[in-house]
Amino acid sequence: MVEACSLAKKVISDRPVLGGILGPFSLGGRLLDVNKALVYTKKNPELLHLTLQKVCEFLIDYGGEFKKAGADGVFIAEPLAGLISPKMSEEFSGAYIKKIVDFLQDESFSVFYHNCGDAAGKMTESIVNTGVRAIHFGNKVNMKEVMDLIPPDILVMGNIDPAACFVNGTPEIMRACVRALLDSVGSYNNFILSSGCDVPHTAGFDIIHAFYHEAEKWQEKL
Repeated sequence: MVEACSLAKKVISDRPVLGGILGPFSLGGRLLDVNKALVYTKKNPELLHLTLQKVCEFLIDYGGEFKKAGADGVFIAEPLAGLISPKMSEEFSGAYIKKIVDFLQDESFSVFYHNCGDAAGKMTESIVNTGVRAIHFGNKVNMKEVMDLIPPDILVMGNIDPAACFVNGTPEIMRACVRALLDSVGSYNNFILSSGCDVPHTAGFDIIHAFYHEAEKWQEKL
């Protein structure tokens, strides 16, 4: 992945090139077992914090390698944090995300945060407090509600449903989804239209083209 970023920077100059890492709680959950990690938030927080400290050190080093490779930033995917309460998420995820941001982020390197969990919208204030420069929400989040909670200097991205629109939809459904989202939050200067999560490889190109075409049409009306 680091080498891929280095190669991409040599040929891509008109858009940011970002590395990608799992968030501390999501990676810690994979190491411990997801179910155990969720239980440990209440039953064994000491062991969980010990794991997260080690994970955080690794992620700082890993993010640093992307930085050395010339990447413009790193995209942190932290979906597991969306399965715990906002208060717990701040303790077991947000605090460690902030450490990563404080160590890596500077004028030329930005940290982007992604959470597609159902509770991500309720975590908005906590996510903002980590200091990330951009927040990417999943399709379960009401974008209008979160936009009003986020300062205008933080980019906000989302959140067309990857399954319902990109895979199981049609060009007509995609165009309607894009119009509805842009009519709701497109007027915010810090909003960037995006999918709600990874676009599956089974998404049809006609649907992907409809996504971009509808966005261009909306932009032309401004």
